[in-house]
Amino acid sequence: MRWLILLVLLASLAPIAGASKRVTVTQLEQALTAAHAAHRPDAEIARQIGGLELSERLTEATLNRLAAYLDAGSQAGLALQLLADQSAFLDPPASELPSTAAPDDAAQQRMIEAARSYVAKTVPQLPNLFAIRITNRYDDRPQESAKGAGRFARACTW
Repeated sequence: MRWLILLVLLASLAPIAGASKRVTVTQLEQALTAAHAAHRPDAEIARQIGGLELSERLTEATLNRLAAYLDAGSQAGLALQLLADQSAFLDPPASELPSTAAPDDAAQQRMIEAARSYVAKTVPQLPNLFAIRITNRYDDRPQESAKGAGRFARACTW
């Protein structure tokens, strides 16, 4: 009997678990453009975005471009922001990666030498700072009267 209940429960959850459709950023952009052109209600667009899962990172530039289609603070706008947050650890689309190749060995050595030179010139010119912190504490607990015992203490930290 328990197995039957468990089986029915799992069968009812299967459509919910598979509800997310994996799409690329380009497909998301096309879907939002079509929804905006069709003047769909905000709640319907939010449900559509909620049923998606990105296979690429939604970068800040693309997010701002897509958010222009939506009202600020709307359900669809919040759903889009959530979708962007969920994709934060994915690789960005290939179209948004820089097209420049890695520098050759000679260029890398020039960059390292320029950094080394900058540090060698800058560090000796930085000021030699010492920070002093003085803390005044007041102790309100009852204390025994003793000669020289006070309630005010001063500490100095270097």
